[in-house]
Formats: sequence, structure tokens, C-alpha cells
Amino acid sequence: PTFTSFPPPSSPTARPQIYAIDCEMVQTTSSNVSTPSLARCTITTPTGSQIYDRYVLPQNPITDYLTLYSGISPETYTANPHINLETFQTEVKKLISSEDIIVGHSLENDLMAMEMCHDNVVDTAVLFKDEEDGRKHSLKVR
Repeated sequence: PTFTSFPPPSSPTARPQIYAIDCEMVQTTSSNVSTPSLARCTITTPTGSQIYDRYVLPQNPITDYLTLYSGISPETYTANPHINLETFQTEVKKLISSEDIIVGHSLENDLMAMEMCHDNVVDTAVLFKDEEDGRKHSLKVR
């Protein structure tokens, strides 16, 4: 995949904003290789206001909706309008600049699925690693 970067701020005096991103993936297959692909992205502000929530159509056939983890089923996916990855990237680049701060859990997975690069991230999976073995915690309630 070709990764795209976030654009510079629209104004040189613009203050960086903070956004939380959460992406849901589905499993897709291309040339007998199974990979996670972006299926939904939600973006919120620090106050919890949702500013973006879209379903994304993967480029390859969906082989598993990963409903247990993604919450997406074939029914919920087809019941919601979806856009292609390129349109998704264009829309998100209108919201977030390269100077803004993205917060999320295991952001490397989300950014990989988004096929986008961003340098200013706060990853809760990295911040709150297990003190004994250094492994990342899941968001699952124990």
C-alpha cells in the first residue's frame, strides 16, 4: 500500500488540536494473503464530541467481519453507507493536520489500516504497558 501523510495546518498560527481515533477492521484476502482492512473510523474531540464516523469499503473481499472485536456484522455493514479508502483519507485530511495530536489505543494498527502516517501520537497501549512483562494491555474490561 501507498501511505499518505496528513497535511500541514491551514494557518501558520493555528494551535494543534487533539483528536481521539478508533478504527474497526475486517479481515480481507488478496492473492491468498489475509490482512486486516479498515471498515470504520470514528474521531472524537477531547470532550467526547464525535466529529467523524464513517464506514469504509475495503479494496479486497471481506472474509471475516471480526464481529467479536469490531462490532461490525454483515447486516450492520450493509445497512450503513460506506466510502472508499481514498475518499476516507481525503475527508480525514480535512479534519486533522500534521501538527495535531492523535490519541488512541494501539494506533499503529489504526494508522496501518488507514494507510496514513502521523508523527504526533499518544498511544495508550504504549503508555500503560504491563509493568512486569512490558506487554500492551487490551481495552477489554477484566
